[in-house]
Amino acid sequence: MIDIDQILIETIEKDHVEAQLPDDIDDNAIDGEKDALYELVQFLTNSERAGEVLAPFNAIHWFRNDRGHEGVDRWDDALTELGLEQTADIQTIYRVALRSTARSFHELSEILQS
Repeated sequence: MIDIDQILIETIEKDHVEAQLPDDIDDNAIDGEKDALYELVQFLTNSERAGEVLAPFNAIHWFRNDRGHEGVDRWDDALTELGLEQTADIQTIYRVALRSTARSFHELSEILQS
């Protein structure tokens, strides 16, 4: 999941996303790429929809944090975000994560085109 996170999240140009946000959103309060994307989706829709649309991105990021940062335990959070049981096998986890992310990309595309 580390490689997937780098492609999905860490390639986002935070400054470019922030430039699309209204002036009343404090750029200093946005910690990283994922936060910038959330703020943009929240601005274009509403906070509840932003959380739903970006849930797979969160899950992949949490899987990456769990495996890429010592002392960080986000595995269970990531599974919950994807609606999976703690006993899910790795093939199911990848399948659900990637399919959910594809659906989110479709929703993001619709949001940006509206």
